[in-house]
Amino acid sequence: MFKIFYLFFVIVLFLSKLNTSFATQLLPEDVFSDIKSDYKYYTELKTLLNKWIIKQSSNFEPTKLITKKEFLWYMVESNYKPCLSWSVDTDIIAKNYTWSFIDIPKTDDYFYCIEYANENKYFTTYEDWHKCEDWTFSKFCPNDKVSMEDAIKIALISSKIYSENEANNILSLISSWEKIFPDLSNDVKPKNLDWTVYNYYPYFKKANEYTLIKVDTDWNQKDYKFFDINSWKIEPKRQINKEDLIRISYIVSDLNTNYVDSGDDLSIVQDCSLDKDKDNDWINDCLDICVDIKWKEINNWCPVLEKFCDSDCSCSSWYICSDQNKSTCSKSWICIPEDNLPTYECLYKDTNVILSWNAICDTCPCDNYLDFKSDLRKCDLIFSAITSPDKSEIYWKWDFWEVKK
Repeated sequence: MFKIFYLFFVIVLFLSKLNTSFATQLLPEDVFSDIKSDYKYYTELKTLLNKWIIKQSSNFEPTKLITKKEFLWYMVESNYKPCLSWSVDTDIIAKNYTWSFIDIPKTDDYFYCIEYANENKYFTTYEDWHKCEDWTFSKFCPNDKVSMEDAIKIALISSKIYSENEANNILSLISSWEKIFPDLSNDVKPKNLDWTVYNYYPYFKKANEYTLIKVDTDWNQKDYKFFDINSWKIEPKRQINKEDLIRISYIVSDLNTNYVDSGDDLSIVQDCSLDKDKDNDWINDCLDICVDIKWKEINNWCPVLEKFCDSDCSCSSWYICSDQNKSTCSKSWICIPEDNLPTYECLYKDTNVILSWNAICDTCPCDNYLDFKSDLRKCDLIFSAITSPDKSEIYWKWDFWEVKK
């Protein structure tokens, strides 16, 4: 009987692992009982959950405050370094860390996360016998809650967007009055009320200059900032909750290049701190999606390969204008394939499918390419184009021609 049970247990374990290996993506509502599909950070939570950066539990508790050791774990994991005691990265555990904080035993789940963060200078330790929020004394205070100040500083340093040396340079300029810096909000200014330098100002300044742009395959754009400014207030002293953590971790994990995304969307990072215009189209690279190519605003200053409708909203054979407003169709609308195409030997013979020449990229870089050495075949569509020297980009294209013989 024992042998039968043992065999059954092994089979169940194997099937469970097999099921995990081929499982579809985890859905937040299936993991957390308090999260529904209409949750405002649903997509972001789903992404982090499937990157194994979010712990699975019965409830997510979006408004729950975050402890310092939890936040460091999220920042280390968002940089793709598994550090929890039961999933620790071999590179981390091989370092044989010393015991840096006497109040963090090596048996603590977060021990390696804290040691890794400490070694990489994610945070500054306190003076000896610093009093924590729970009235204990520590150089680290693992159970203290995390302020927006510390969260922004650690996020920027851990993701290598900003360094402490860069921040110190800004602080020196503020202290010497060598350069005047603007207020970021009513409660984040270069100097405190007593005219001492506000030490977190450089980090908020840098974070405010960064925007992560996510563009899905339907070209719907969503922008992410490290913090929200409400009523011209940032509330830097406010303790962050899990919703703040989702937003910050989502940006940090996306900025880290060690992770290959699943292809659900494209990422573009805006750095508005520098006045750059690489293609000289009078649009700062911060706002210009195609920084190497001069083009028009209609497509975010990127090339438009589609053919615009004529002034009377007409198009060439087999195509129809995407809008019939004659006052705008020649400026803002493109020609798309008709729904009912005539029978023709070069057309794909399926009444439910229409093929268009448009190739949509859902990864970055895009896997689609042009073969410049390919033989021409009957029914191929060809076009003349101006390309970059390495033929990796199309600067301009002309009409399509079909090979009929």
